[in-house]
Amino acid sequence: MATFQAVAISSAGSTLEHKTEAEASIWGVAVEGQTDILRAPDVILQSKLGLGYRRMDTYRTLNGIDVAPAFNFRSRAFSVKEDMDTDYLGGFLGAVAVIPVHDGLALSVDGEAGLYWGHTEYRGKYAQTTVAFLPTANITQRLSPDDDEAAIIAALKVALDQDFGGFKVGIFGRGEYYSYAPKTRHNDIDNGTFGGSQTVRPSSTAMPGQRPPASASRCL
Repeated sequence: MATFQAVAISSAGSTLEHKTEAEASIWGVAVEGQTDILRAPDVILQSKLGLGYRRMDTYRTLNGIDVAPAFNFRSRAFSVKEDMDTDYLGGFLGAVAVIPVHDGLALSVDGEAGLYWGHTEYRGKYAQTTVAFLPTANITQRLSPDDDEAAIIAALKVALDQDFGGFKVGIFGRGEYYSYAPKTRHNDIDNGTFGGSQTVRPSSTAMPGQRPPASASRCL
C-alpha cells in the first residue's frame, strides 16, 4: 500500500488538503506445452506454446477537505473511492534455453510473447458534504464504465537452478511488458485535468471543490 498526503492552494485562495491510499496487485496462471528444438551437451533449446490469464487489481481512496477562508460556508469534505480490475486472456509463443554451468548447476533463459484480450471494469464513488443550510451541495456520484482492448504481453525470465537429483533449488528474476494497462484521470470541470494517472483510458470524475460533470465518465 502507498500513502500520499498533499496540500494545494488555488488561485482563488482556497486550500485543498487530502490524503490518498492506493493498493495494486497482479497475478496470473498459464498452461503450456514444450518441445525440443535442439538438445546438445552444452545447450538445450525448446519452443513452447500456451494459454495464459492475468489479473490486475487496483484500489484507491482519497479523503480530504476544500476550504475557502473568505467563504467558510464553502468548506467541503470529500472522498473518492476507486476500484479498477483488468482481466487478460490470450495465447503466447516462446522459447527456452538451458545452459549447463557446472555439476547440476544450470542457467535458463525463458522468453515469451502473446496476444491477449484485456477487459477493464471501473467502479468509482465521489461523495461531497458541506454545511447543513446548503443541502444541494451534498453530492454522491457513482461511475461504472468498462473498456475492452487488445494487448500484447511479453515476459522474460532468467533463472539459475541447482539439480540435486530428486529436486531442484534455484533463484530467478522475471519481467513483463504490457502494451495496454488501465489509466484513470480526474477532471476538474473548470480548470482542466487534475491529478495523476495509473499506468480505463481517460475517464473523468468530479473533482474536490467542483461540481460533478453532467455526463458520466467513460473509458476510451
